[in-house]
Amino acid sequence: MVLVVETDADARGDLVRRLNRAGLQTHAAATTDEALARIEAHRPDLLMLGLDKPGRSGLQMLADVRQRFAASDLPVILMTYSDSTLDVVKALHLGANDFLAKPLNGAIMLARVRMQLQLREAMAALEQANRRLEEMVLVDCLTGVPNRRHFDLTLDREARRSLRDPAPLSVVLADVDHFKSFNDLYGHEAGDRVLQQVARAMNDVVRRAADFFARYGGEEFVAVLPGTDSAGAVVVAERMREAVAALAIPHEGATETGYVSMSLGVSTVVPADGFEPKQLISMADTRLYRAKRGGRNQVVGTGQVSGVFER
Repeated sequence: MVLVVETDADARGDLVRRLNRAGLQTHAAATTDEALARIEAHRPDLLMLGLDKPGRSGLQMLADVRQRFAASDLPVILMTYSDSTLDVVKALHLGANDFLAKPLNGAIMLARVRMQLQLREAMAALEQANRRLEEMVLVDCLTGVPNRRHFDLTLDREARRSLRDPAPLSVVLADVDHFKSFNDLYGHEAGDRVLQQVARAMNDVVRRAADFFARYGGEEFVAVLPGTDSAGAVVVAERMREAVAALAIPHEGATETGYVSMSLGVSTVVPADGFEPKQLISMADTRLYRAKRGGRNQVVGTGQVSGVFER
């Protein structure tokens, strides 16, 4: 949709008719306030802005539009008289995408309108492709949950936040018990399906908006729980363990249960100066090992301390 902003009623009506004949949906406004209201209401694809010969109100409107919308989101074609060079230069500096000299040449006007609409469509497609690419970079392709890179970025951000505004930060590191033997017994395709089921089950437990769940690598998964103390993190970890147990996936190689199960290690810290996020992972990994050594299918965690870890 094209929004025409033109104070001259005859010029405004003529431009709207030309655009409509070209098959373009068009709205029109005579004043800055009316135009801004229509922008908010209709979110046009293109703004055609006519300047009075002095050009002051139109330039101010252009500045207002650029404060709210980027040039790729709402392109602006300035329409002005050919001798107002200063206004054109100012408008381009303020973020106008193109300009047309008055009186308008119909063929040139339509060509430039279509060009700006095509550019906007191309930019929107590019931004969508970039978002998909970013998702691919940060999402594990097998399980559909965030991947290790996404986890590293999230843990670093949450650690800095907890250091700035002191609060406990917990990590739960989880590992599928006897996963190698599962693959040996049932095949790698079945193993992939297990990882998908396990990821969904545990991810459903991590429900708070601030919490984060990811595949750490191989058959390991990890959760970041900002603002959660050790006791709360152990509760979440136990729910994750129970969620996987409830799947009741048969596993003849799991001597403890006969089903696919999880071992989990929990680590909590209130970050202080000198804290490194990798310390939190290291301690969670140590406790995960204790869970494995202690018989698997269990959660191991201890109390939190400020800035250091209880050994």
